[in-house]
Amino acid sequence: MNTGEQQIMDQFTMMMFEMENECINDKKDTVEVSEEDLCPICFYRASNCQIEPCEHVLCKICIQTHLQNNKRCPFCNMEVEKIVDLKPK
Repeated sequence: MNTGEQQIMDQFTMMMFEMENECINDKKDTVEVSEEDLCPICFYRASNCQIEPCEHVLCKICIQTHLQNNKRCPFCNMEVEKIVDLKPK
């Protein structure tokens, strides 16, 4: 593995560790959520943000993590113009 690949793996490992810690910290505030309302990336938190203009939905932590390195939707690759918070059901 070259240095660049190792840096990517290290960043990925750190991101997964941070997301796991967020999940552990979120457990105390967990509300029962139906499976269809779960974030399609982490499958843990409710999808509470919508990407504009494509309207894909996911949780705020996952979209913020993704947008640190990529300004395109992780599902359709459209450029993200803004993120909209969704009202709880």
